[in-house]
Amino acid sequence: MAFFSEKAAASQLKHEADKVGKDDLESLLERQKAIEKKVLSSGRLRRFTTDIRLMFALVRDYWRGDYRAIPWKSIAAIAGALLYVLNPIDLIPD
Repeated sequence: MAFFSEKAAASQLKHEADKVGKDDLESLLERQKAIEKKVLSSGRLRRFTTDIRLMFALVRDYWRGDYRAIPWKSIAAIAGALLYVLNPIDLIPD
């Protein structure tokens, strides 16, 4: 198994976060029910249901401007992770 240095991980996070725009958050929030349904129907992901709902709440609060005490790249990483759950093409099998 390959290990990433903290510097390499931070660089990758910034690279991926730069791909996510504020419009992507709106699109993600519109897909919430579909993502939650997929998680509930997956045996392996079901245990993360509460975490996923919490991530959606955080993204929604950020998008509305109710909570901004979190860096954009963290929001972008969360959004990317949630969109990955919905993506039918798994680069890394569950």
